[in-house]
Amino acid sequence: MVIINAPATLLIATAVWLIWRIVTWRRRGGDVVREFVVTALFLVTLLIVQITQFPMKIIFYDWASVINLVPFASITQLIQHTNTQVAFTNIVGNVVLFMPLGFLLPILFRSLQRPWPMIWRGAAISVAIELMQLITRARAVDIDDVILNTLGAALGFAIYRVVATLIRRFGLGRRLLDRAVADTEREQLLIPLWPIGVTLLIAIPMVLS
Repeated sequence: MVIINAPATLLIATAVWLIWRIVTWRRRGGDVVREFVVTALFLVTLLIVQITQFPMKIIFYDWASVINLVPFASITQLIQHTNTQVAFTNIVGNVVLFMPLGFLLPILFRSLQRPWPMIWRGAAISVAIELMQLITRARAVDIDDVILNTLGAALGFAIYRVVATLIRRFGLGRRLLDRAVADTEREQLLIPLWPIGVTLLIAIPMVLS
């Protein structure tokens, strides 16, 4: 069994991300406001990766993993068999973890300023994380995590809509909001998934060796 801890891996991910952003800025230019939001999104993603993927436990001789594909089974078990604080922390924590994604991604991308496009992308990111856990063995693979993460992305999006509506109605910060948004779709998943991609590049060769 090989155990990979977070610091070195996330430092590599951060270095790759910084190089990418610098190259992008030099080639296409950029906006300080947009880069601030992009950086916030990246830091949130690092937090998500650290919580969901580390410490990695790569077991070469055993691909079995704890998998739950029954909706609400884990939530029910938490409520029935753990104390209130543990259940609350796990359930609410999974929701809160994805709220920043639901809030920040629509700020950056105009095409995500409608509910369905944003929500299904939140679900897709959560599914990708759960699939990675089959490899990293950091956590159990659980459909309830996807449900709670998607709910978090939806709540984050709802907060974004309220804030954006107030900004546009009263004009406070409207220029800043407009400076952050982009029409391109090329970077939608690249921005938050860079560290996840680097994590996979590190983990997969070790599993296949």
